[in-house]
Amino acid sequence: MRWRPFGVMIARGGLAVETGWTNMAVLQVEILNICRAAHAPVIWATQVLESLAKKGVPSRSEITDAAASLKAECVMLNKVLTFWMPFEPWTKF
Repeated sequence: MRWRPFGVMIARGGLAVETGWTNMAVLQVEILNICRAAHAPVIWATQVLESLAKKGVPSRSEITDAAASLKAECVMLNKVLTFWMPFEPWTKF
């Protein structure tokens, strides 16, 4: 049996549109846990720490999102150049 390489991207915006915002947080974690059990790589794409890039201070929800993203294999940042220095402390976790 042959397997093709694949991964799963968890994007908050798309997930909220498809499932509604009331289920979004639970589904994010559930998808992440299912992928971990299946050894499928996960890309966490939820505008992690966007307030940090814009205002210099992250919001509480973004800190929670960043902590949850540590379980993923990859975190997609949309402000890479401005994040390079502020994001370094997160790599210590």
